[in-house]
Formats: sequence, structure tokens, C-alpha cells
Amino acid sequence: MPRVTKAEQAEALAREALIAQALRWTAPLAPDVPPPANGEGGLKTGYMYNVYSAVVEVACSTSISHAVGSTTKATVQRPRALYSTRERALRALRAELERDCAKRLAAVDSAIAEAAQRP
Repeated sequence: MPRVTKAEQAEALAREALIAQALRWTAPLAPDVPPPANGEGGLKTGYMYNVYSAVVEVACSTSISHAVGSTTKATVQRPRALYSTRERALRALRAELERDCAKRLAAVDSAIAEAAQRP
């Protein structure tokens, strides 16, 4: 069996501490940059997140369309509210991921309880 150095042990403990600290609830955070009003024109910029890929990207919105990954041209129909900073978008993403993970864990807990009832 390979020998583990004290530095490697400390690094492993630090990783485990970060994982343990990650188990907490964050308050949901709504977007704070509304799209321009109908007929207002113009382009508003900010950030959006994608919960499936767990990434935050720059985005823009007009009164009729939006774009992710661009701050100069909206290309997808439907305006979207945005987050003013990358940090706010990341906090909102974290809150949504927490809820998603909690739902998945609740489903596993239900399956465990059901399995415990059966012989």
C-alpha cells in the first residue's frame, strides 16, 4: 500500500471539509435586471445561468428577445430578466441546484423507506 504524506492527508481533509460545508441552504435570488419594457427599445445586459450545465454566462435582452453568450445581439425569441453580476447569478444557480439535489435525495429516501417496509 502506498504511503500517504502528511501534506496529502491534510489536502484530503481540506477537500472533505469543503464538501461538508457545501451542505447548506442558500436563499433563492430573483433576477434584478428586467428586460426593457415593450416599445422601449434598447438592449440590457447581464448574466444568466443554466442549471443543467451549472454554468453562468453573459447575456442580453431586448423587449422581444434575448441571447446567452452575447451582449450585443439578441437572437432568441422572448425577453428574459437577467442578473446584474456574475456573483448574483452564481448564487441563484446554487440555490436552484440545492433544491434539485434535495428533491433527488428525497426520492432516494422514499425508496429506502419503502424497501425497509418489504421483507
